[in-house]
Amino acid sequence: MRSTTTERPTTTRRIVGLGSLALALLFSVLGWHALQEREALWQLQIAKQGELQKLALQSAQTAQQQQAQILAQTIAADSWVTELVRQAHSLRQGEFNQRYLDSIRNQLKTRLTPRWRGMQQYQQFQLLIFLAPQGEMFLQIPAQSGGEQITHKQMLSDALTSQRSVAGLNLTEHQFAISAITPLHVPNLKVETTVGAVEVQLGLQANIKQLDQELDAGVALLGNLPGTSGSPETQWKIISHSRDQVLNWQQRAALPKPSADNTLKLLEDDGRTYLLNQVPLSGYSTSALAPAPISAYALVWRDISDLYALHISDNQWLVGKWIFAWLGAEALLLLLLLATRNSTRSMMLSHQHALQQKHQQSEYSRELLTIITEAQSAYIDTQNQETAFTELLQRIIGLTRSQAGMIGEVLKPDHGSTTLRTLARHDSRLGETENCYWLKDAEHPQQRTLEQLLEPAIRGGQLRVNQPEQLVSDEPQAISSLISLPIQHQGEIIGLLGLVNRAAGYSNELIEQLQPLLSTLAQLLAALQRDIQREHANLRMQRQQQALHALNEIAALSGNGTQHQLRKALQLGASFYRMPLAIISQIEDQNYTIKVQVSPNNELYDGQHFALGETYCSLTLQQDSVLAIEAMQVSAYATHPCYELFALESYIGSTIWVNGQRYGTLNFSCSEPHPTSFDESDREFMRLFARWVGSTLERQQQEQAKQTLLARLDEAQQLAKLGHWEADLETRELFWSGMIYQILGIAPGQYKPSMDDALVHVHPEDRVRVDKSNERARAGEPVAISYRIICANQQVRWVHCTTKLQANPQGEMLKLTGTVQDITERMETEAISKVQSQRLANVIEGTQLGTWQWNVQTGETVINERWASILGYSLDELEPVTINTWLNLNHPDDCRHAQALLEQHFSGQTAYYSVQCRMLHKAGHWVWVQSSGRLESSTADGQPLMMYGTHTDISEQKIREQETQQARRYLQTVLDSAIGVSVIATDAEGLITLFNTGAERLLGYQADDVIGVHTPMLFHLKSEIDQRARELNAESGIAVEGFEVLTHLPRAGESETRQWTYQHKSGQALIINLTVSAITDSAGHVTGFLGVGSDISALHFTTHALQKSEQRFRSMVANLPGVIYRCDNDAQWTMRYIGGEIETISGYPASDLIDNHKRSFSSLIHPDDMETTRNAVESIAQHKAFELTYRLVHADGHAVWVREKGRGEYDSEGNLLWINGFIWDISTRKAVEDELQVSQQRFSSAFSTAPQGMALVSISGELIEVNDELCRILKYDRETLLTTSVAQITHPQDRTSDTQNIRDLLAGRSNAYQIEKRYLDSQGKTLWILLSVSLVRNSQGQALHFVSQIQDFTQRVADEMAIREREHYLRTLLNNVVDAIITLDNQGIVETFNRAAEYIFGYSPAAIIGQPFSTLMPPVRDNDAPTKPAIELLAELSELTGNTREHIGLKCSGEVFVMEVAVSEIHHQGERRLIAVIRDISERKRIEQMKTEFVSTVSHELRTPLTAIAGSLGLINGGALGEVPQTMQSMLQIAADNSARLGMLINDLLDMEKLVAGKMSFNFQSQALQPLIEKSIALNQPYAQQYKVQLVQVEQCANDWVSIDAQRLLQVLANLLSNAAKFSHPDSIVEVHVTQAEQSVRVAVRDHGSGIPLAFQSRIFSKFSQADSTSTRQKGGTGLGLAISKELIEQMNGRIGFESVEEQGSTFWFTLPLQERSV
Repeated sequence: MRSTTTERPTTTRRIVGLGSLALALLFSVLGWHALQEREALWQLQIAKQGELQKLALQSAQTAQQQQAQILAQTIAADSWVTELVRQAHSLRQGEFNQRYLDSIRNQLKTRLTPRWRGMQQYQQFQLLIFLAPQGEMFLQIPAQSGGEQITHKQMLSDALTSQRSVAGLNLTEHQFAISAITPLHVPNLKVETTVGAVEVQLGLQANIKQLDQELDAGVALLGNLPGTSGSPETQWKIISHSRDQVLNWQQRAALPKPSADNTLKLLEDDGRTYLLNQVPLSGYSTSALAPAPISAYALVWRDISDLYALHISDNQWLVGKWIFAWLGAEALLLLLLLATRNSTRSMMLSHQHALQQKHQQSEYSRELLTIITEAQSAYIDTQNQETAFTELLQRIIGLTRSQAGMIGEVLKPDHGSTTLRTLARHDSRLGETENCYWLKDAEHPQQRTLEQLLEPAIRGGQLRVNQPEQLVSDEPQAISSLISLPIQHQGEIIGLLGLVNRAAGYSNELIEQLQPLLSTLAQLLAALQRDIQREHANLRMQRQQQALHALNEIAALSGNGTQHQLRKALQLGASFYRMPLAIISQIEDQNYTIKVQVSPNNELYDGQHFALGETYCSLTLQQDSVLAIEAMQVSAYATHPCYELFALESYIGSTIWVNGQRYGTLNFSCSEPHPTSFDESDREFMRLFARWVGSTLERQQQEQAKQTLLARLDEAQQLAKLGHWEADLETRELFWSGMIYQILGIAPGQYKPSMDDALVHVHPEDRVRVDKSNERARAGEPVAISYRIICANQQVRWVHCTTKLQANPQGEMLKLTGTVQDITERMETEAISKVQSQRLANVIEGTQLGTWQWNVQTGETVINERWASILGYSLDELEPVTINTWLNLNHPDDCRHAQALLEQHFSGQTAYYSVQCRMLHKAGHWVWVQSSGRLESSTADGQPLMMYGTHTDISEQKIREQETQQARRYLQTVLDSAIGVSVIATDAEGLITLFNTGAERLLGYQADDVIGVHTPMLFHLKSEIDQRARELNAESGIAVEGFEVLTHLPRAGESETRQWTYQHKSGQALIINLTVSAITDSAGHVTGFLGVGSDISALHFTTHALQKSEQRFRSMVANLPGVIYRCDNDAQWTMRYIGGEIETISGYPASDLIDNHKRSFSSLIHPDDMETTRNAVESIAQHKAFELTYRLVHADGHAVWVREKGRGEYDSEGNLLWINGFIWDISTRKAVEDELQVSQQRFSSAFSTAPQGMALVSISGELIEVNDELCRILKYDRETLLTTSVAQITHPQDRTSDTQNIRDLLAGRSNAYQIEKRYLDSQGKTLWILLSVSLVRNSQGQALHFVSQIQDFTQRVADEMAIREREHYLRTLLNNVVDAIITLDNQGIVETFNRAAEYIFGYSPAAIIGQPFSTLMPPVRDNDAPTKPAIELLAELSELTGNTREHIGLKCSGEVFVMEVAVSEIHHQGERRLIAVIRDISERKRIEQMKTEFVSTVSHELRTPLTAIAGSLGLINGGALGEVPQTMQSMLQIAADNSARLGMLINDLLDMEKLVAGKMSFNFQSQALQPLIEKSIALNQPYAQQYKVQLVQVEQCANDWVSIDAQRLLQVLANLLSNAAKFSHPDSIVEVHVTQAEQSVRVAVRDHGSGIPLAFQSRIFSKFSQADSTSTRQKGGTGLGLAISKELIEQMNGRIGFESVEEQGSTFWFTLPLQERSV
């Protein structure tokens, strides 16, 4: 024994010594490594600071170079400057004239000095002008003394030689600047000549202080000054600096040498530490390939003393920390040795004690198991519950050796406090009747019932009393001990088990043993509650059936009128609710009007008024849903004035909506409290009832509007331009409406039509077709045919005729009726379209298309080279080609759509397969392609076999489509928004084709009433039309009548503006200012007319008296280029009004001068001319007009010569009111002589270099002069073109199109005109051009020649045609997609509504377009949140581009459904547009709901028997029934393990159900995150060790606090850590990273396993998702862990995601928002 005792201390000391040595070595290595890492991090931080300073300096240098270039290019763009330099250059090249050269220099200086001076406040710079080719400096602003060279000669030479702008760093002996030089070009006929250059120099020294502030660091410039003597190192001098300390450093030679280039250095100075950064500044480079020479260096230094001291302190702290950690590890080692020895001793003692208690527990467990088994096998319902629970309670009292007990059920009504209902009560000594017990309370004993004693446990959980000293006497009712155990089901208390007077009291061990029994009781109570709930559900079902029956009766109501229907409905509703008072009200502002009522003894009457604030309905309007009050006296509304006024105890009501507007309320009430609470069926009945009432009222309004519209339609048809006819087949009589006569050009009284000569007017070539169509019509077939007719004037026109056989009054089918419409313009347009379509077909035929053929059965695919080149590949690169080659290149989002279209084609639903999809280009971007094809053959059994098709690149087309859509939406918005102007368009015959919103408001007609039905004659006064017809007849000598009166002048090419009287639909007369213009097609033919009218009725009578003087005044103003004014006759010439043109003349806006707001007009007059202006006072005093000439001082300082004419305005007594006058600029006239030569040169230059064609044309039409651009457009050489005339190059059909315009020019009726016409080039090709023509006259007013500008827009015409065709194609495509596509403006108003949207919502486009999007989505009716407008919902969805969101939709019928919404956002000219793609997912949601209910039911039904099985197996394995045989232990353990696994699955299912239903409760608390991470790792480490995996936290944030539910977060971490361990390779580690990013913390769990397959990654967070079924069987799992984790994290306001690479492992992460630390 002694030797053993001696050896143990020796061994212990040896272990301690070796362990201490190993720990010292380990911590030394780790500490040294950490110190090296910190030093490397410090160096990296310093380097990054230096790099940032370098980038900032280089950015500043680049910005100054760009600024200098912009200044130089801006000055060079001044044509005046260029012209003056050109003149100076010419003088230098020719005969030298110093005086004239000085004059040019002074003009140039005068021109540039104000601009230079104005820019000095923003940027100091020098301006220099040089002359080519020697680069002689011509002008310098500001002028420098000495005239030394300050320009980089090489830079100047390069700019003049290369004729391009250059910029760079310029270092001379006198300055350090950024220079930019831009050459000045003068265009000649063929080449441009460089005459000089403009240089702008920006000094760097001026920006040193600004850089110091921006960088928060000292800055100095170090330059190698030319001509400095000494060594290369000493030639570098400090040119400028922001802080003086750099001079001291230079004297101490502490600065880095320039040869060191880019250098970072730490400097110590006066106890401070500075980071010095030397940055090279590149000079000007003569070549783009050669590096720029280093002209200077920038020194940047920053005080980092605090940062450097922190770095030293951190290093010291790091060393101390590792030493402290080593000492702590040593102490821990010693404590572990001592703890191990003590724990071994205590373990032996506890084991002995456990064996003694094991036998006692075995007997108790056997009896408990018997009770549990009997309870689980018993069937308890509402009839036998008392007996069953009493028997069970007696067994429990006997088991626990208690005197008495009770089983109670906790009831939680919707309103009121929680109560306890007794299910069983028993006292073993007193029987079941006694229920009073004595309990000592202070000095007076109290007698309490058992329920009163146990009731506090309902709120506080477990209640236990072990106080024998409270015995009052020996009475059996005295309480010595008491226990109340809560019975919980799914985390909620549903019952209580109470036990009284156990001799030994109630210990924790007893409570723990009773837990399985409590679980069994919980199952029994839950089953009983389910039975009760089913009974309640049946009662609710009966209520709902009653409600449905009542609603059906309401819906089936019919009567004499809406009022009768509503009253009958109210009577049914009152009967349903058993409430006698029923009201339908209408609410306007604060007025409450009874619309319909049902009341006892007719206490109320229809039309009765109340103040809204005194009614119950004012409370209803404050609710988002139904307001239900069972007892007003005890409700929250008891203090409302309505209760005192009407004394109604019960009330239920809802808001009525009509046409999307709040109309009033529907309510039922009673003076007695309601006997039961209003349930959901009552509320739903109220919602549906209110919706029916709203629909009924809406139908009433619509019926009234319909009757009004029908009356208007009858009137409108009388004036419709669409002619109609009737024919009697028996009598052969034929009737024509007046429009048919007008189409044929025949007077009604001159011709009587008949069926015998009906074909006389039909074109001979079309008579056979027309005759055959008539035969089909007589056979009873409806016929529609288009053909040509010959009018009375022999003009051929196209008409569209419809024919239908009808019965005559005797019922015989002997009557033909039909319509005739003039479609000449449309047919001409179609003819042009056919020609263009044929041209397009020829182009497509010659275009290389990608082709493909596909064997559907084998997958073999053959493509051509073009197919591959569209995607950037060669054909060889894609070999071998199969259908998978195609599918792999397809965009994933397009595959499903393409597959659906393919299946439709295979099933025969579509004749062709055509899809637009995205495919991956070789370069990595997506290419839009149009893939079209058709199935050509099938197998014997009908399966698809061979398919052929084409492939087209439509990427650019997609871009154009988007632009076109945006443009059309914009134009439509502009037209619709013009509500103050009437815009009406007609066809050539006057039939209305466009009737905008402004016209509807102005005239009272709806667009649908007049479009295609009436002409504008509908609302014109016949007397005015006849009067205007007589005037036109007299002027033109031809008969003009009817609609032609409005279009006579516009048809000739001249827009006409006149005042007309419109007649409103109501009969009111309106004075309209109407402008009518002709609408022509591409060939110049009139296809219709456009009338724009504005209502001037209010102004007509006011302005009529002043019309003549106004016309004279406007005529004068229109011909005088100046400013109108009105002023007072005072010293300041105070302006009461002055035109905005004054800003052009003086440089000051009119607002500055009116009422002397900022300056008076007299302050603008030149001081020398002030006296001149006073001469007007004498003329005003004599009531005479005056005329003055004087100068105004412009805002930029120069003088402007003006002339003024004015006169005074006087009242009836001769008193001066004000002065009216006109001022115009005559500076140009004064300078005309000086600039005449320059102007001629400018005109010649502009004529030659104009970007459009220019021509001078003689009066006879011969070309006098043409420019090069016109020669290029027409493909003529100059000499040939000058020998031709305008008529020769004009298209034959357009030669007379502008004859009238030319006559107007020559007659002086117009100054210029513009017209679109066609020209022919030298090859005979037709060109569309925009021709602008003006006339030049001499001083006597005689015409000299025309000046013509020709712009070629042939390509635009072709593009417009392509856009129209493309628009038709897109509209067809949108109308055939299966998803609803709706576009909205930025206010949420529906703009387009495709065919699928009509099917889904039940609205027609006419009914929904223009309505708010909220019409399609019912308002949110949450009690805690206000209704959210639909546009806000769309704004939220537009941020999730590419994702979808589920929402509730509302159909036209009122039916709600679940839809999937995807929203994208576009912008057009700054306006926001939204595109919503909607899919009806009601069926899918129904299936999901069925699945959820099935899983929930199965889970709950499994949990009850599983609990019993798990409890029984636990007791058996624990030896409660005796020792288990060895042969059964393994099988029982397997059963127990699988029961636990099944229990986990059910728990996961129930958790998932709660999360989806929103019933999961969370206990949010602000707490530190790191302890939870450490706890989770510790709890899951044993599980990971099963897979030989180690859990390690690599990164942590010790100070991060988050607001979370700790248990739920531990559940998420357990799921992530267990998954990582389960799928990791053996002997690997799982890393936990905790990092902080902005306002959130990120927790990542990374494993090094096999990763997640790419095909499975999209379903990783789905329920029951597992990547590999084989792996699942091996490793276990329910497939719900990640789905639950995702829901839990999102409930805690976080995000969860993952990254995974196959064979490299996976990282699952989640983020949580940071919170302030809780104190």
